[in-house]
Amino acid sequence: MRVLSSIFLLLASTNVIAETTMIAPMIHGIQFCESAMSRKFKNIIDAVSYCKSINESSASLIEKKLLMFGPQQSKDKKFEIGYVLTLPLLSFVDMESDGNFRINKENINFQLKLLKDSKLPVVIYFFANHFGAGQNFEIEELISKKDNKSLMQLSDGSVPMDDYFASKIYPWTINSNNSLITKVRKAALTEVLTQICEMSDKDKSKIRAVTTLGEIHYTFPSFFNGMGYKDNIQLTDYSEDSITKFRKYLIDKYKTINILNEKFGSNFNSFDEITPPSKNIMKDHLNNFFEHLNYESSGTLTIYGWANINRDKSSKIKIYVDGQEIGEAETGLNRMDVYEAIPALGRSDVGYRYYLDFRNMSHGIHSVDIVYEKKSHSTLLKHLDVSVMDRQQSTPKPMGKKVLFPDESDIQFWNDYPESLIAVYYNPLSEEFYSFRKSEVANEIIDYTRMIASSCIGKEKVFSHQIAPMLNGDWSEEKLAVGDSLKVNDYYNIGFNTYGSAFYSKYTFDWLKKSKITKYGLPEVHPMVENTEIIKKAILNHHDNGASFIVPYYVDILPNSFKEDINHAKFKIEKDNKGYHSNAYFKAINDIMRNN
Repeated sequence: MRVLSSIFLLLASTNVIAETTMIAPMIHGIQFCESAMSRKFKNIIDAVSYCKSINESSASLIEKKLLMFGPQQSKDKKFEIGYVLTLPLLSFVDMESDGNFRINKENINFQLKLLKDSKLPVVIYFFANHFGAGQNFEIEELISKKDNKSLMQLSDGSVPMDDYFASKIYPWTINSNNSLITKVRKAALTEVLTQICEMSDKDKSKIRAVTTLGEIHYTFPSFFNGMGYKDNIQLTDYSEDSITKFRKYLIDKYKTINILNEKFGSNFNSFDEITPPSKNIMKDHLNNFFEHLNYESSGTLTIYGWANINRDKSSKIKIYVDGQEIGEAETGLNRMDVYEAIPALGRSDVGYRYYLDFRNMSHGIHSVDIVYEKKSHSTLLKHLDVSVMDRQQSTPKPMGKKVLFPDESDIQFWNDYPESLIAVYYNPLSEEFYSFRKSEVANEIIDYTRMIASSCIGKEKVFSHQIAPMLNGDWSEEKLAVGDSLKVNDYYNIGFNTYGSAFYSKYTFDWLKKSKITKYGLPEVHPMVENTEIIKKAILNHHDNGASFIVPYYVDILPNSFKEDINHAKFKIEKDNKGYHSNAYFKAINDIMRNN
């Protein structure tokens, strides 16, 4: 899911504020041209072919369309309007059935013509992630069939191919320089950078930022609906290349198998005996305990749900273990599913989450209580019995008492996960596999951002374009393994997508502060909330917190005669589009640009 004026920063007391934040919408139909409007093409492919044949870009259409938001720069000069130039790297590749390929320089040249033709500032999006890039996905299909090293695998050897709206999902391998997908993407990116750097200084100066690759993470079955904790956990990547790299990761960390065995309490004879965990001890036959994998096997039990606590500062959700308070749950997390089911909530930042670290908890059945506290008055939301198991699966005994607070009866709430009587087993190899996967995602992004940073674009303008599961209360971070890629680093600026209250919640701004992120971009944004004032306040807050650019998803320049996926069209920012409250989003941007 997920589709700038000056980016120099001013130091103001303890906050870093972008001089001007560019509001740069993602453009649907970006290769369509104005001359094609009167020709009544039946499909977008024929229309784009015509535009290429007459060498006409979409510059005039984009500039006219973006006038709907008001002046190009707001009166207070905090914001200016630009656009996103999406450059799908795989669309610049001509490939033969034998796997040989060439980069289509003419196609790149045509796409970059928009940069020359439009006077507006731009965020360039080097799009090359798991979402299909073309209309018919010919290149993706050729790569996936020609080179199995280009695709991630589940533990049973299958490849989790999937769909997302009208797009296919290709689970491209991560951080593998020997794969065909990597060779193709890097060759295309090299040529695009070459042509950009040959442009005039005037045209290059329009580039305020670039985002790299798109959302990079590990994939899994049912990508659209499977972000959370439903069913058995299925992870990638179990390909031969990934297993080899995981073993090398362990060798680099532990040096000898004896050190690893001492740490894990294992008895491996060599690193070659180690394979990433993939079986559930509760259901599958294990050859050894270290094959165990489920949602808790890395040592933390995710406790999450939602509660309508009205964002009252005196309201807290606390966690008790065996009658003793051990911590406070994170609140204000995005729960779009709840907001869509109960619109009367008014917004989606109602999620709560607590990561219970049980790695050092004693073997036994522990009482875990989720408690709502308001002005020192405590009530019980949910009681759980959690069995912390040993490796021998010996029968656990009760370890502690539950709290004696009365049941909560005034607020709306629900604890989604886990159910009571859950049994949890800590497998240190599962924890290492998670750490390995996080480092692989970060290294993949670093690899490509280095290419861009070493070009004429430079490092200061380079941003990631990442998914941020920690902002969504019902998403499993371990499935995606993106945590390391969202940490401040020396290679790129943080860019992360925000849908729903991930854009406007206090939690997001607290996360930015906690993570020490003072300069960032928002490559895809849709608040999906009806209240215009909430959206306006969030836009201003992001400016004040250092956002170099905000990318509203999305603006359409295609004529209505072209069919579009009905569900996807809900994101279209138009004055009269009530889908996902896109009309409120339109009004908020319009008000911001007119200083209303």
